[in-house]
Amino acid sequence: MWGYLRVCAHLFLCMLAYYVKWHMTEAWRPLVFADEDEARHDERDPVAAATRSEAALEKVASKQLGDGSPAHVGVTTPRPQARSSRSTPRPMPSSAPPSI
Repeated sequence: MWGYLRVCAHLFLCMLAYYVKWHMTEAWRPLVFADEDEARHDERDPVAAATRSEAALEKVASKQLGDGSPAHVGVTTPRPQARSSRSTPRPMPSSAPPSI
């Protein structure tokens, strides 16, 4: 019985993750280097190699969106200042019990 419930829960979580990923991809489509021409996407040959539209090529060349804001690739990489912090781990005293 537990095996069946775990499989169902795993399937549910996988489908939920896929659903969230799909919605986030659609929501972020204008912000990244993705082709936004849906009509062209529906008419293309599924066997032929994919080609970008003129608008997508312009977005890639200028690295800017239509309103002038910068386009991003995936998740924007952190600025160098954000990576310049240094944290040094300190060992816990051996006499103190570990706390959670």
